[in-house]
Amino acid sequence: MKPAGWTDIFGTAPETLGALADGADGLIRELHPNATATAYPAYRSMSYGIGPKKNTEGTVYIALQANWVNLGFYQGASLPDPKALLEGTGKALRHVKLTEWPKDPSDYAALIDAAFAERKEALQK
Repeated sequence: MKPAGWTDIFGTAPETLGALADGADGLIRELHPNATATAYPAYRSMSYGIGPKKNTEGTVYIALQANWVNLGFYQGASLPDPKALLEGTGKALRHVKLTEWPKDPSDYAALIDAAFAERKEALQK
């Protein structure tokens, strides 16, 4: 079962983008089944974190773009990224542009795990 608000964001996405969003959602929820999921239809994104507060407890997000899906990290600039997967130049946010789902998503899983560990440590939760 998808998180509340999922259909509002991804329900009308082209099949290929919907499949990418499904893959990212499945991986996040497999790794962190107790993550809080919050829909942001105005931003066409779903946020996952250690609580509902996007700016402090938000950890990762899935955002629908015109031709890809972003797997984003709120504190991505501080995450280890040995494979240089993360894009972005902002102070904190980084993302991976998903145009196809990999056969082995372990690199994404490592980033997701690192992001959750960072938030738990930063907020001492």
